[in-house]
Amino acid sequence: MYDNGTNQSLLRYASYGRGVWESPFDNLRAYSAQIVLNGDSTITCANPTVQFADGSLGLTNTPVTYAWSFPGGSPATSSAAQQNVTYTTTGTYSISLTITDALSNISTKTITKYIQVIPCATDTVPGNALNMNGTSNYAKGTIVPLGTTNTITLSAWINIPSTQPSFAGIIFSSSGSATGLNFRNSNQIGYHFNGSSSTYNYSGGPTIPMNQWVHVALVTTATNATIYVNGVPYVNNVSNPAISFTGAFNIGNDRNNTSRTMTGKIDEICIYNRSLSQAEIRELMHLTKNHLTTDPNLKAYYQCNETGTIVYDRVGTANATLIGTSTHLASSAQVGSGNSERQTITTNGLKTFANEGINLTFGAGTLPNGEVCVTRLNLQPDALPIGITTANGASKYWIINNYGANSTFTSLVNFTATGFGNITAPEASTPNIFKLYRRNTGAYDYPSWSLLDSASSATSGANGVLTFTGTGNNAFTKQFTISKSTIPANFTITATAGSNGTISPSGAVSVANGSNQTFTITPNACYQIAGVLVDGVSVGTVSTYTFNNVVSNHTISVTFSPNYTITSSTGANGLISPLGASTVTCGSNQTYTITPNFCNQISNVVVDGVSVGAVSSYTFSNVSASHTISATFSAIVPCNTDTIPGNAIRVLGTSNYAVAPPIPLGTTNTDLQCMDKD
Repeated sequence: MYDNGTNQSLLRYASYGRGVWESPFDNLRAYSAQIVLNGDSTITCANPTVQFADGSLGLTNTPVTYAWSFPGGSPATSSAAQQNVTYTTTGTYSISLTITDALSNISTKTITKYIQVIPCATDTVPGNALNMNGTSNYAKGTIVPLGTTNTITLSAWINIPSTQPSFAGIIFSSSGSATGLNFRNSNQIGYHFNGSSSTYNYSGGPTIPMNQWVHVALVTTATNATIYVNGVPYVNNVSNPAISFTGAFNIGNDRNNTSRTMTGKIDEICIYNRSLSQAEIRELMHLTKNHLTTDPNLKAYYQCNETGTIVYDRVGTANATLIGTSTHLASSAQVGSGNSERQTITTNGLKTFANEGINLTFGAGTLPNGEVCVTRLNLQPDALPIGITTANGASKYWIINNYGANSTFTSLVNFTATGFGNITAPEASTPNIFKLYRRNTGAYDYPSWSLLDSASSATSGANGVLTFTGTGNNAFTKQFTISKSTIPANFTITATAGSNGTISPSGAVSVANGSNQTFTITPNACYQIAGVLVDGVSVGTVSTYTFNNVVSNHTISVTFSPNYTITSSTGANGLISPLGASTVTCGSNQTYTITPNFCNQISNVVVDGVSVGAVSSYTFSNVSASHTISATFSAIVPCNTDTIPGNAIRVLGTSNYAVAPPIPLGTTNTDLQCMDKD
């Protein structure tokens, strides 16, 4: 017999000439340490104590000793078979049990991250959401102390992946008079109040889109009910009698009817015993509740951030319990601590949202023409844009919802973040390391972000300022986040030249951050510079260009032309021919004739800025560059009658004669001059 005290023990038999035979057998001394938790693995200050017990299997050799380890708990260790442990500090903790039997056999069981201790105060982050798996899987609540009232508000964030069953509950009474938010056919949002047909037959609500986060709310008064979807109201004007709310609310289910269970995620469930205003719905929907101020009318608040089967009420004792296979999953809902503010935008100019750290400058043109609500959340979004790490991202992001008549408007002149956070002087000198990204309000995960703009200017300081020109920023109901990348040591200027000339240096030129770089442009013989583009914008036909204080990548490109231009011009009282800009082929000649008006003479002719005298003709020979030529004239004083016979007027008959202007009496006619005419 081979007996090592475990289930690897063997029975062996051997005989001469017959070989060896063996067979394993169960050793009754073998066992496995097991831990039993009597309670929920998520602990709050309202329920700080849980009980652990030994559940080991296969123990036969008693007596047995126990060695428990409870990191973060009180007591931290125990030698009892069963032990109550109290946790007071938030965190996640492991449990370990080691058992030794009478034969000194040892078995150890360790469960890592077994106990989650959450704070009593409400969380400031999205944390987790409930994941409802459909039929028979939801959260069953307990009584919420609403009293007798017809003024309630139910709200939540939901994300559905598929078409929901008709009348599937979102937040709905668990028994008694039917009251709550639910779906109608084809994902249309609906509601019940006290089981009245005038409420459950209401079909004025919109269809809830799939695969995105949507905020829904039901607000009732004595005279109407309003369903809000992302802050947009849909009103049913019907009277509502006061109800004595003595039952509980289910989350994701209508009155324990398994066929009326939603599928999808739900988060941030709020139940009030008052009617929230439209302004409150819009300002509060992205904010976690009860931080700076406490609302005594918030009677139940489920943040769903636990990991166990209990869904804790963060403002009371109306805890809910997960039924079936519903679970907690990480939430990507757009909620957190922060600030919100509304303004009505019907005029252009600067609109300041000081507490949210955003300034919006609207130009002339189309405006939102209605209410705009800006929310700042003091945390990272669920996912940053592709290629951006948490270390390089802003520690906050913004959500701007547009409730105006115009969903799109003329692009903003400026989008300025006045409260980005610390910006160093080197970062401020390189503003394009800050990028502005945008995605739709209900979107989540990193692929939904799109790059909108790079900062055009930055101001350093502990609470630095970033300005974006707003190019393309012509719509809200969006999320905005700002990333910050590392300042590069070098930037690249890409220089290219067309045929028949060169640029120096050329290609990808590495330039140290903040330094200058000059480029020289040289055309080949018989060619000239036709144009120079810097970052796609013309800078003329310059032969050199310098990039000063380089803090970003650039491009410079040049083209050349085989022809030259000679530009001629004159002052008053004379002509130059040809006049204006003339195109001249390389190597050819071009002659210019200068002619003064009567009683004027050529004063000066200037070629390429240099006087060539009072010449009446000038020839550019073998042209190999562009030139200029200009002529000026001066009057001949006095301009008298001739003293010699000279020419006469020859009159050839009918209708052929000379006409002089009127001549006053006593005045000599000096205006009529004669020239030879045949």
